[in-house]
Amino acid sequence: MYNDAKNNQNPLMKCCRIVSKRSICGSTFLKNVNKLQIKYNMIHFLYWFTTCSINGFTAIFLRTKGLSNTDIGLAVGIGAVFSILFSPFLSAIIVNTKWMTIRKMIVVIYTTSFLVYILMSYSGIPILVTMMMYVLLFSIVMSVGPFLSVIFLDYISDGRKLNYGLARGFGSISYALAAIIIGQLCDYLNPDVLVIVFIISGILFLILLYLMPDCKVRSRDDSSKTRGTLVNIVKSYKVFILFLIAFSLMQGASNSLGTYLIYFVQNLGGNTAIYGICIFCMAASEMPVMAIAQKLLMKISCEKLLTFSLICYIGRNFTICMAGNLVTFIIGLMFQSISYGLFTVVITYYVTRKLLPEYNLMGQAWFNIFSIGVSSAIGCLVGGILMDSYGISGIKIFTYILTASGAILAVFTYLYSKSRVLYD
Repeated sequence: MYNDAKNNQNPLMKCCRIVSKRSICGSTFLKNVNKLQIKYNMIHFLYWFTTCSINGFTAIFLRTKGLSNTDIGLAVGIGAVFSILFSPFLSAIIVNTKWMTIRKMIVVIYTTSFLVYILMSYSGIPILVTMMMYVLLFSIVMSVGPFLSVIFLDYISDGRKLNYGLARGFGSISYALAAIIIGQLCDYLNPDVLVIVFIISGILFLILLYLMPDCKVRSRDDSSKTRGTLVNIVKSYKVFILFLIAFSLMQGASNSLGTYLIYFVQNLGGNTAIYGICIFCMAASEMPVMAIAQKLLMKISCEKLLTFSLICYIGRNFTICMAGNLVTFIIGLMFQSISYGLFTVVITYYVTRKLLPEYNLMGQAWFNIFSIGVSSAIGCLVGGILMDSYGISGIKIFTYILTASGAILAVFTYLYSKSRVLYD
């Protein structure tokens, strides 16, 4: 009895008991861990790794193929527009074809992308053909993103527990790692290494996709019902659409900076390797905010968080444009976490919470239209022309105007949401 009491007072014994309890708790946690969540996290991880090898180094890759800044902006802009047209078209094929599934469609998309990217790596191809191939490559790969959201919605409707923000955060970490790895490879080898990275990560993505549990595809009746609601969303959910318009302005400015970011880095004394580090810092900063967004929504309304994230674009875009050194430049890029990172997750939960269930799929479609199509078309098409005509200064002025306009619209939308009761 005396020895037990003495051992209980011994700090070393107390420490051992604490470690033992934590080990037991840790093993229990591992047993209860959501395996589906882990797989879904890795799906986003590998998908965004492949995405970085396509649009993370667009200007660097296409410049080696002889394209001008205007050509690059045109290719990216048209590719973005085509991506929002491909998504519903490919979805219709899945719904109306008995043997076609989401997984089979993604396999077709990536197999086509492998072939196109390999062809693009060869030199001597006419510029117009290169632009057409990049438009096809960009549009079909970016159209896969909505399919991952549909998989998430199907699992949720099946009663599975998934945290979309956490999975999307893994995608950001992946994009960050891909950026720094590819940046180093491009600096030591050449931009054609992007093709190899895309193929390897794409094959791993497809393998993991087939290890996921089966998910249901909506019936033909459901799809025809939801296809007719795109216009109805504009009429019924004005606040939602206004937030998306403000976001498209902000993200359009961001895309104009992002497509030609290498010129900003070089202007501050950096190279391709430094460019990769900058992209890493920008993308990695998104993960923490995306992971805690679900908890923030328990205390703060969607409207407040969306408005806050849009206003934070001022800090992001203005700091990047005004940066006089690489440290300040990277700080500006890391505002990505509380601007794009926060908005992307919150708007997804806004759709599920504020819109009626039959509008959820089309609400996600509207977000993809504005985030991929409208913003890229605005930023890349106009940005390319300005870059060739006026250089970096032209991009900066364009960024200031779009960002300020988006911030004003964001504040107006928030005040409008509080001034009257809408359907949402």
